[in-house]
Amino acid sequence: MEEYNWLFAAEKADSAGADVIQSSLGYSLFDDPQMDYKISDLNGATAVVSKAAGMARDRGIIVVTSAGNEGNAGWHFITPPADVDGLLAIGAINTSGTKASFSSFGPTADGRIKPDVVALGQGTAVIRSDGQVGTASGTSLSAPLVTSLVAGLLGAYPKVTPAKLVQAIQASASQGSNPDNQLGYGIHLEATQTGQDIYAYPNPATDKLSLAFQNLPADLVDISIYDTQGRLLSNPLLPLSWQSNPLEVSISTLEAGLYYMRIKTATLVRTIRFVKH
Repeated sequence: MEEYNWLFAAEKADSAGADVIQSSLGYSLFDDPQMDYKISDLNGATAVVSKAAGMARDRGIIVVTSAGNEGNAGWHFITPPADVDGLLAIGAINTSGTKASFSSFGPTADGRIKPDVVALGQGTAVIRSDGQVGTASGTSLSAPLVTSLVAGLLGAYPKVTPAKLVQAIQASASQGSNPDNQLGYGIHLEATQTGQDIYAYPNPATDKLSLAFQNLPADLVDISIYDTQGRLLSNPLLPLSWQSNPLEVSISTLEAGLYYMRIKTATLVRTIRFVKH
């Protein structure tokens, strides 16, 4: 019944003109074991929810779905609808860029690479129901991160077809030329850095945020940290050299929450969003 409900919801999304569907659901085992899916069913066209996701894809909707959290279980493969070709099935990594052990993997029954890409899904920063910042884990955390990337790209490149956009996300990820069934096409670097010239990590951070510069600026680095209300909280001027690259910016005095950091040199200005926990 839940699979059919997914189908009904996708139909309503289509009728409302939705461009993206993000789903953190997967189906493999049921209360009645006779209805369980088999590994051979992971062909993108057997499970009801997979058929529904394929219909959404054919109507121009980009479907982003969790790969599943069965990596340590008896069923360790992806769960439908992650087996559908042409959608984005998202696995999970930790802050070190290593696959989270619970993250489900492929291949599909017909030998296709799955997951498609991965994002931070272990120790991911969240805002809890009580308003406090905390962390949680699961491919239900990594899939929304990629969905935000998809939405931004759709807004920036409205003339690109959904199929071409999905292919571009795969091809431009860290393993775009050499995918595997653990990380898929890899991590999409544009979703985790400020630009190709500065890398900011870790994010979320606890006491300090590291800024790795690809090209060293010729002068001081002007750092401005703002809260979500736009209030300037600190404005250090920090020298940078090869010995101090990456540059470490202290955030130990900040309370847990969401912040913005503007990085300004003589040749560039970048703004990043980061979480202190």
